[in-house]
Amino acid sequence: MRDVILTAIVGALLVLILRNPAIGAYTWAWLSLMNPHRFTFGFASTMPFALATAVVTGFAFALTRRRRALPMTGIVWLLLIQMFWMSVTSLFAIATQDAVLDRWIFVMKIQVMLLLTFMVVLDAKQIRTLVWVVTMSVAYYGIKGGVFTITTGGSGRVWGPAGSMLEGNNELAVALVMLMPMLYFLWQTEPKPWLRKALVASLALVALSILGSQSRGALLALLAMGLLLGLKSKRPALTSILILILVPLAIAFMPDSWTSRMDTMRTYQQDDSAMSRIWTWTTLWNAAVDRPLVGAGFRADTQAVFKAYAPVEGVY
Repeated sequence: MRDVILTAIVGALLVLILRNPAIGAYTWAWLSLMNPHRFTFGFASTMPFALATAVVTGFAFALTRRRRALPMTGIVWLLLIQMFWMSVTSLFAIATQDAVLDRWIFVMKIQVMLLLTFMVVLDAKQIRTLVWVVTMSVAYYGIKGGVFTITTGGSGRVWGPAGSMLEGNNELAVALVMLMPMLYFLWQTEPKPWLRKALVASLALVALSILGSQSRGALLALLAMGLLLGLKSKRPALTSILILILVPLAIAFMPDSWTSRMDTMRTYQQDDSAMSRIWTWTTLWNAAVDRPLVGAGFRADTQAVFKAYAPVEGVY
């Protein structure tokens, strides 16, 4: 039943995209970030909904008058330069060209869709709609994870949708930390009182979800993001003090098992997970120093890279 419902929703959206390609940008963002097909268990779980959306959006873009030329702002130029340089470095990548090409295609499809989004999302209202779609597509997991953290007393670990780029607890937590400024923006600019209250609740649940991920790096990122949002607020002193009060209260809610895990940051030399990351950073730093112009290229996580640049000879 879920498969049928999701397919019907996407099918209806594809029809609407033909009338307004901006809806294609919204739909693609929703499908790519939320991965709703991961909630299905039948044919829809493997359907290329995002690809179909991108194709239909491109077709609608070619036919519609609701478009503009690519706005050549500084950000767009930076994106184009990045796309070009990623292509150059792919030619000199250490991994096999088949693996590099596969990753290059994956990344470039995203970049092309971003460029198309710049040309079909035209005004402030459409931009705000896109911000809502992007924010809530990821915030859904933060709100859900925050409720899970409360109901389990923080003893359970929050994970992302299986089979997606946000599946791991660390990946989801990082995405949620990055999402907090967007929730904050929507809260600050939303005129409806009830929706403002809902956004404040969402911010609180997302913060609890980040803690519930039990990611040590995410804890540090959450503290840094809280400080930044406090300093950028309309009342920086008051907001910062409020954050400094609320964060310790949230941490105090977490169980001893969570506290014990966070305490391992003090003895990171004895933690295999922490040391493996330092070891990886050192490996990639060595690759960057040896190849300062092109680096290791895509798929730098392959054995060939670690065999050449790992800090401990014979361990890769």
